[in-house]
Amino acid sequence: GDPNILVEEIANLLYPESISASRINHFKSFLLDDFDDFYWTNAWAQYQGGDDTSARNRLNALIIAMVNAVEFQLM
Repeated sequence: GDPNILVEEIANLLYPESISASRINHFKSFLLDDFDDFYWTNAWAQYQGGDDTSARNRLNALIIAMVNAVEFQLM
């Protein structure tokens, strides 16, 4: 999957207002762990193939970062 779309869709569910492209990139860094976008695409493909380790770890890091962000506190 596309990490940009994933972060934006999660943000739309968590936050009362849209977030900027710079914030999407900030949160995306938790998902990608300093790798390029294809890292998430590969992790998602592994998840779909039955190995959820990478995807689960990266999603946990992303959600924790997004819930602890100031945007979440606006609710």
